[in-house]
Amino acid sequence: FTGTAEAGSTVTLYADGVTALGSSVATGGTWSITTNPLSQGTRTVTAKATDAAGNVSTASAPLTLTIDTTAPTLAITSNVST
Repeated sequence: FTGTAEAGSTVTLYADGVTALGSSVATGGTWSITTNPLSQGTRTVTAKATDAAGNVSTASAPLTLTIDTTAPTLAITSNVST
């Protein structure tokens, strides 16, 4: 995940508004956070920034993701000869 925030602020990502996924300091106004894999299902990810004075932003607009870890099924239904 990547985004922008006030330079020097700490950005924290949340899944479903409660579970912290990770945090990073915004360098030059940009941040990047790599998380562990999310569990299967629909997840809403938001971010909040905390500046050096301790002020916490409101949550970002949500990013809704559908995590699908189920492998597709495949069946051979006929033999086509050439």
